[in-house]
Amino acid sequence: MRTLKTTFLASAAVLMLSAPVFAADAVMEQPPAPAPVEAAPVASDWSGAYLGAYGGYGWNKHKTDDGKINADGFKGGAYGGYNFQNGQFVYGGEADLGYSGGDETRNGIKAKQGVEGSVRARAGIALDPVLLYGTGGLAVTNSKLSADTGSDSNTLLGWTVGAGAEAKITNNIVGRVEYRYNDFGRKDYDLGGLSDVSSKLTTNEVRVGVGYKF
Repeated sequence: MRTLKTTFLASAAVLMLSAPVFAADAVMEQPPAPAPVEAAPVASDWSGAYLGAYGGYGWNKHKTDDGKINADGFKGGAYGGYNFQNGQFVYGGEADLGYSGGDETRNGIKAKQGVEGSVRARAGIALDPVLLYGTGGLAVTNSKLSADTGSDSNTLLGWTVGAGAEAKITNNIVGRVEYRYNDFGRKDYDLGGLSDVSSKLTTNEVRVGVGYKF
């Protein structure tokens, strides 16, 4: 009887000592918690109306019957538009109105520009805090040719394309850099001579602006 009791007590002790080990193994074998899923970055809000002012420089080439006249010069003006947004895709419309101060005289003919403007579509990708975009549409400018025999001016309608980048300085203040190419076609000017002078105007320009987003 004493031997049976001793055997029972020994077996109970072994079971009690083994229980923590089995429990530890059970805890160790539990599957790891799933890794947290990172939420996709949300593009900041570029939608809504905005107004701004710009300054820049234009390389203005008048191709006349007597050669090229490069009436390069500074320019400035104002712009405004409205953006729509779908995720990172930003699109909308914009208009600008300004003045180009470029002029030059060559072969007795002086070429000069004046008031200019455009109406364009814009589309781009928001890579916060930067918006990269392309733009294109209609452009208009005033062009004047002068000579000793007389002068003539024309309002020229053409097309414009370009690209730019905007960066948020604050939630409402936005800076930009933009390149534009403009083609206004060919036009005749009556300078009082025996025949009209034909001129084709194309321009390349770089603009820097600051705007306010409402």
